[in-house]
Amino acid sequence: MLNNSNVPNKYKNVILQLIVIVQELSGKKNLNSRNSSKPPSQDGDRPRKEKTGSSGRKPGGQKKRTGVQLKPVGKPDKIEQIKVDKSKLPIGDYEDAGFRKRQVFDIVTRLVVTEYQAQIIKDSKGKRFFAEFPEHVTRPAQYGSSVKACSVYMSQFQMTPYKRMENFFHDQMDLNISAGSLFKFNKEAYTALEEFETTAKERLASSSRINVDETGININAKRHWLHT
Repeated sequence: MLNNSNVPNKYKNVILQLIVIVQELSGKKNLNSRNSSKPPSQDGDRPRKEKTGSSGRKPGGQKKRTGVQLKPVGKPDKIEQIKVDKSKLPIGDYEDAGFRKRQVFDIVTRLVVTEYQAQIIKDSKGKRFFAEFPEHVTRPAQYGSSVKACSVYMSQFQMTPYKRMENFFHDQMDLNISAGSLFKFNKEAYTALEEFETTAKERLASSSRINVDETGININAKRHWLHT
């Protein structure tokens, strides 16, 4: 067709361009990490793990498996005795024969307010002497360390937004904590851990191996792991 004099030149140019594009695409199809600069992750001939078929087992825990179950404790925090309703029993004499026992593990979420009362005494001349409050008790009313620890955990580990944290403390603890206070708790934690963070970074930087992660790479179509 290209040698046909009856075909206009503009059509011949289009055909030549299409031929070049097809050749270029065909060449790219055969490229991999061994004959080009393509990364191993884009190799099309990488070995794939076969999907495991159905095991035929029923969902849930399997027989003879080693499971983790709750076990009764020797000293429960609370005991509720359930007495037999003798009015529903046949007339007769009955004596106590013990109890059957079952335990329920639960969580009690409630606000606990501790009041510290520092004693005041005075001598015969009326001079007063005061007991010292604990170092962490500095205001007439303040949040305790457990509230702050829970707040920092939710914010920094669970990545909970401040608004949802406000809702949690209000709904579960009947505490109206503002986002400003929650932010302040984070800042206090950072200040307390700043020296540790600096020391940890210095030691990690000087360590020959810290094993923070591992990256899978393909070399000659085989999986290898690079520890960083």
